Amino acid sequence: MLKGLPTILIVTAVASAIWIVAEAESIREESLSRVVSINATPASGAIARADTAHPWTGAVSITLDGSTSALDTLARALEQNIPLSPGHGLPVVPGVYQIDLRDALESLPIFRDAGVTIRQVDPPEVWVEVAEHEIRQVQVAVDTSDLNLEATPTIDPPTVTIAGPKHLIDRLTAASVATVTIPAEVRQGLVPGQPRTLQSLRPRLPAEIPIAEFWGSDSITPSTVSVTLTPRVILRSHTVPGVSVLLSIPPVDYNEWEIQVPENDRFLRDVTLTGPSDIISQYERGERRLEATVRLLFQDLEAALAAGGTITREADIGPLPTGVTAQCDDKFVQVTVQRRDQTAQVPTASEN
Repeated sequence: MLKGLPTILIVTAVASAIWIVAEAESIREESLSRVVSINATPASGAIARADTAHPWTGAVSITLDGSTSALDTLARALEQNIPLSPGHGLPVVPGVYQIDLRDALESLPIFRDAGVTIRQVDPPEVWVEVAEHEIRQVQVAVDTSDLNLEATPTIDPPTVTIAGPKHLIDRLTAASVATVTIPAEVRQGLVPGQPRTLQSLRPRLPAEIPIAEFWGSDSITPSTVSVTLTPRVILRSHTVPGVSVLLSIPPVDYNEWEIQVPENDRFLRDVTLTGPSDIISQYERGERRLEATVRLLFQDLEAALAAGGTITREADIGPLPTGVTAQCDDKFVQVTVQRRDQTAQVPTASEN
C-alpha cells in the first residue's frame, strides 16, 4: 500500500497542473466598468473633444470574451481611464464624427495585443469633434484701468503661447494680447511710490477668442506670469496761513547778543505744501507741525552790526517729509541785532 503512495502523489500533481492550465485557458465572458475620455492633448497634429451637442459622461461597460488568464492580465493592466485621441482610436482629419466605441477600443494596442474579443460596449458610440491643432505667441498686457502708475508695468515673461483649434487661433492678429487683471484685494494693498512684484497672475485669452468657444489642453503656456508695477504718488496741496519763525544761533554766542524779529516778520504767510495725499492730510489734521527757521552764524551777527543793526535772511521751512515741498512767496525775515552790555549785567566790586 505505501509502496504506491509516490505514484499517487505524482499523478495527483500532474492532474492538478493540467486542471490549472486548462482553467487558465478556458474561455469566459467578463464585463469591465471603465471611463473612456476624449483626450484634448494634441496628437498627430490634431485635438479632439466630445461633441457639445451630444452629452458624454465617459462611463462605459465593456463586455469581453477571452481566456481567464488573458482577461485577468488585461483587467490588471487597464487603467480606470481609457483615453482616445486623434490617431489613437479617433480620426485625425477635422470634423464631427459618430465613433463606434468597440472599433475604437479594439484599435488600441492594450486591447489588440491582449488576445481578447470585445463583444459589446455600452453605450456603443460617442460623438466627437476633431480639429487641427495650432499654436500662436501673443504679447501679455496688464489691465491698468483704475490704476495710476508711474510707468508701464514690467511683465515676466512678456509673451505667452496660445494653443487650441486652428479655426479659433486664426482669429488672432498681430495686435492680440493676453490680458492680466490685478485682483481688487491686491490693488487695495498697493502703496504709492513703492514698486511691487505680483506673482502667479493668470493671463486671459485674447478678446478675439470667446472663452465659451475655446477648448483644448494647456491653452495658455506658461499659465501664470509675474508683474512689477509702481503706483503713482497722488499729490495734493494744502496752504498754511501762518508758519512760526524760529531763530537758530550757536549756543556759544547767544549771551553776547540781543536779537529781535519785528512782529510782522514772526510768521511766514500762506505757505503751500505739496506732496503725497496721506502726508498732506496729516498736516491738515495737526498731526505734523510746520516751522520756519532763520539760522544765524557769528558772521551774520557781525554783518548786522556793520549794516546798522539790521539784516534780512531767508527762512528754511521744514524739515519736510520725503516727497513734500513748500512754497512761500516771501520767506525773508528781518532781524535786528545789537551787542549786549556785559558790564551792565555783571556787578562791579564797588557795587558789592
